Amino acid sequence: MKIKHTTEQFDELKGIANRVAFAVEGQRYGLEITIYYTGEQYFFNIWTVRNGATQSHKLLAYCTSEARLKAHAEGFIANLMGQT
Repeated sequence: MKIKHTTEQFDELKGIANRVAFAVEGQRYGLEITIYYTGEQYFFNIWTVRNGATQSHKLLAYCTSEARLKAHAEGFIANLMGQT
């Protein structure tokens, strides 16, 4: 499904990403949630850099609710904490 890129869509998704990152205390863990557009789809990208390596988890934005994104971010953090 090709989705037309608009500034409003990007801003809405960025707002969701920012709220979730704040809710899971992403800054405390060096976690970022960013949005990227492939030319066809928007994705949420949960990522961090640890020991010089980037670790990330991508989710298709149009089918990811804010609650689902938060659950994935919490799981991502739990996995990071298990690696230390």
